[in-house]
Amino acid sequence: MHKRGTVFPLKHDSFLSKLSHVNFEIIRSSIVTRVILFAFAIVIVGGIIRYYFSADTIHSNLFKIVSVHQEALANEVARDISHDLDVRKHFLTQLASSLPLKLLEDPAKLKKWLIERHDLNPIFSGALLVLNRNGTVIAGNGSELVEGEKAYAEDDFFKSAFLHDAVIGTPILGKSVPEPILP
Repeated sequence: MHKRGTVFPLKHDSFLSKLSHVNFEIIRSSIVTRVILFAFAIVIVGGIIRYYFSADTIHSNLFKIVSVHQEALANEVARDISHDLDVRKHFLTQLASSLPLKLLEDPAKLKKWLIERHDLNPIFSGALLVLNRNGTVIAGNGSELVEGEKAYAEDDFFKSAFLHDAVIGTPILGKSVPEPILP
């Protein structure tokens, strides 16, 4: 018998090395280890082969998905632009039909009337203008107001306005502020 608290010295280096050598030999020669390694190799090789043969399909499908998504976004933007243009056309039609003809003879009152209407519905960023048949501004408001005789007479939107009910001009740089506008 031994007394309590007595320690038996062991040679750790030789014992642990024998133990790890024996365990490694058992693991290395084990059929379970070989089956696991074989299955792991099959999974890796199968994944590489699958990727190699399906890379073109994945790429083309991804390209189709991105194309459909981009087309849907473009269609949504086009619908928004079309809606915004329709709202502006409707506003101008209502504005023109409610314009009192007496105001055409008083530019100061006409300008005030335009400013009031614009304040109620500020959908035009540049200006609201009333032009005579010569292209001269009778009254207007906003940053794009260019006054003078026949100031707008040569612009394409002004020439086309005599031929159509509503005209959307080509985008141009503003005359007073150099920003793109759509007349």
